[in-house]
Amino acid sequence: MGAVQAATPSHFQAVLSRAADLLTQARSVEELAWAISDNLAVWLSLSAAAATPGCIPAEVAVSATTRARHIIETTLGSGRLAPPDQAIEEFIRLNHQMANALAASRRTHRPPPL
Repeated sequence: MGAVQAATPSHFQAVLSRAADLLTQARSVEELAWAISDNLAVWLSLSAAAATPGCIPAEVAVSATTRARHIIETTLGSGRLAPPDQAIEEFIRLNHQMANALAASRRTHRPPPL
């Protein structure tokens, strides 16, 4: 739980962007499998952060939870080494959208006092 509390909107913005880049740049089956696994871990972590009050702004948390559920279910439910190409393209788009939403929220979000 401590790791989730230490995560910030800027941290998630960075790891979502990095995960999107890894998905985009994957050239081999092994690279793609690693990128998909990394993306799944990012969204699992973001989902946990969204459920932790004050970790990420409330206006982003609901969207993060919904998108995380979709990405997790799509990744695990594909029954293949990797989801179809269209799903991977959607993951990249969703990563960028969530990173942008977190960036916008950082301008107004103040973490709770310690």
